[in-house]
Amino acid sequence: MTTFLILLSVLTFTWSGDVDGLLEAFHRIDSEKDLLNFEAQLGSTEIPEAPAFAACIEMMKAEHTINPISKLNHFSNGRDQLDIYIDANPDCIVGRYLRLMAQKETPSFLGYKGEIEADESYIRTHLDKSLISVKSKELIEKNLQFTAEKETP
Repeated sequence: MTTFLILLSVLTFTWSGDVDGLLEAFHRIDSEKDLLNFEAQLGSTEIPEAPAFAACIEMMKAEHTINPISKLNHFSNGRDQLDIYIDANPDCIVGRYLRLMAQKETPSFLGYKGEIEADESYIRTHLDKSLISVKSKELIEKNLQFTAEKETP
């Protein structure tokens, strides 16, 4: 029975080796176990956007840590990794999308809101012309609409 549960949890976060599968699996993370399974599988991928996902995983670890200093360290390390990735890959729609989602979900007191407008504008301007799949474009657009509706009073 334990083997079945382990296999089931691994299968939940197995993706097809492309950005589509990675985005879908990323959005299904809803527990620390899911987070760690995703991180383990991410380590074996050669997808160019993997460092951006790894940075977000590092930030998300703050949610599953009790110690306030550890929370801040996880968040700060992930934020810095993601910003470095985007500085090196400014045209990466997926990287900018991940940063946008992270900024929108981050509490204001952490001060990680400075690129929301620039990232959202870049994504909306360049999404149709980007080389990512239609499936990924649709997922990104759906989430942009959802977060915009969530922010509207």
